[in-house]
Amino acid sequence: MLTIKDLSVSIEKRLILKNISLEIEKNKTHVIMGPNGSGKSTLAKILAGDPECVCDTGSILLNESDLLSLAPEERVKKGLFVSFQYPTEIPGVNNLQFLFSTYKAIKKAKNEKVLSEKEFKNSLFFKMKMLNMEEEFFNRSLNAGFSGGEKKRNEILEMLVLEPEIAVLDEIDSGLDIDSLKAVSSAINAYKKEGKTLLLITHYQRILNYCIRAMMLSFIKLIDKY
Repeated sequence: MLTIKDLSVSIEKRLILKNISLEIEKNKTHVIMGPNGSGKSTLAKILAGDPECVCDTGSILLNESDLLSLAPEERVKKGLFVSFQYPTEIPGVNNLQFLFSTYKAIKKAKNEKVLSEKEFKNSLFFKMKMLNMEEEFFNRSLNAGFSGGEKKRNEILEMLVLEPEIAVLDEIDSGLDIDSLKAVSSAINAYKKEGKTLLLITHYQRILNYCIRAMMLSFIKLIDKY
């Protein structure tokens, strides 16, 4: 689904990634772990189309499309979602309006039915409940004044709304307390149940433990059902 071949990336003329090759299979979960400064976040940035990242050599294909030739918004329309390690605060941009506008753009790109704003808002309640998010999130400015955990949960909420074919989560577990980590892990597993592809970048095994535990519980429930 995603093929990276001989990729070298520089930031401010400093080489960060050198000759990286990676194949991400469809409907699979892939994990990248490593120390600070090893280039994990640079990989996420080049996938997202961060302008500070310069591709020196190599290629990235997403379902046979040349990802590097596409603008960031076009990459999203092709089914790619990249969470930010440090989500940007945008005062004055209503969180609900941001999510609804992004949702409409994706649906129109896919020629799919678009819910009304009222219907969309109602559909958000279940997703927000999964992430332990209060209704007040609707009216707050995007990430403005959010705690670290709230920002990360908001990133996952956006992923659930956009329903991407492949999600790249860059240290989504960083700074989360246990309750937030459990909520985020449950939401990630809900996303994976839809047969989606996931690239998880992390320093720690604990989020993997929660995700695997949730998968095992689902498997046990399935066995009990039959």
